[in-house]
Amino acid sequence: MQLARFREYVQNDGNRRQKLSRLEQFVLEKFKRARDTNLPVHDPDIRRWSLTQAAIEGIDNFVASDKWLSNFKRRNHIRSRKVTSITLFVFGNDKQSTMTPLINRHSQSIINDFICPLQGDKWIIVTTIFYPTKAIYKFLNLTTQWNLIVIGDQKTPKDWLTHLSINSSRFIYLSIEQQNTLPFRILHYLPYGSYARKNLGYLIAIKCGAKIIFESDDDNLLETNDIYFLPKIVQQKHVPWIGFHRQRSPFINIYGSFGHPNIWPRGFPIDEIRNVTEDGWHSVRKNLEYNTYAYIQQYLADLDPDVDAIVSYFLFFVCLYNLINQTNFD
Repeated sequence: MQLARFREYVQNDGNRRQKLSRLEQFVLEKFKRARDTNLPVHDPDIRRWSLTQAAIEGIDNFVASDKWLSNFKRRNHIRSRKVTSITLFVFGNDKQSTMTPLINRHSQSIINDFICPLQGDKWIIVTTIFYPTKAIYKFLNLTTQWNLIVIGDQKTPKDWLTHLSINSSRFIYLSIEQQNTLPFRILHYLPYGSYARKNLGYLIAIKCGAKIIFESDDDNLLETNDIYFLPKIVQQKHVPWIGFHRQRSPFINIYGSFGHPNIWPRGFPIDEIRNVTEDGWHSVRKNLEYNTYAYIQQYLADLDPDVDAIVSYFLFFVCLYNLINQTNFD
């Protein structure tokens, strides 16, 4: 009996060792992939990866302790490096110097010690893969003071900054290389070539005092010289009509209220299109509320709405159907 228990103990210990070995290999591969793409890796990232793999392997009582973390880094020759500075670049008023480093970080905390290069309550966030566009210059020349953050990507020209023929103290540009030095864990989840990289701009703006964020694109050209927005709480005279949903669907296609009931916005649930259509696309009524809360406000693009991709296919088949039914094949 004692011999059988001893064999079981040895076997279980061997299984655990094998599982821990696979866990370490998994974490090491994650670490190498992150570093190969110049992404920062912090101790909490290593712990999170190890705990995730421990759950998959079914390793009981694994807590990714300080001792385990220290041994993991020692075994794999990983040295902890304290970040002493992070550099972002903004245009200054001094024409002699095109770029000025303005951000320093002196501790390992993720955001508390992050020093903003600019302060302000109104920020514009855009991404771009092109040289500076007319929209960029428009944002930099508004009649009221807005700060602008431009988030680059892999396809953004490396010499983007040198093609911006204007000096502004209200502008931050972030290349891919600069983004990868930022102390935000979200970097691990932001793919390249993606609109999602704009989230970095949101985080910086919020940290730097943003009360209002205007999200736009480098090809959205404002028709006026300023950005008009409503206060967060508005009265009836400012919003005389409001959208509402009917019984068949909890969603509203607001494009119908602007004269285009056969298109719908990007992200509109496809399985709700029929329900909204049968209820009637024009879903607005007179605003009877004394106060309306307008925390999120959206502009419409004149003559070029941001429609769902399926709309194009839908309109194509509608046109094809009409063409077939109008054609005389006799």
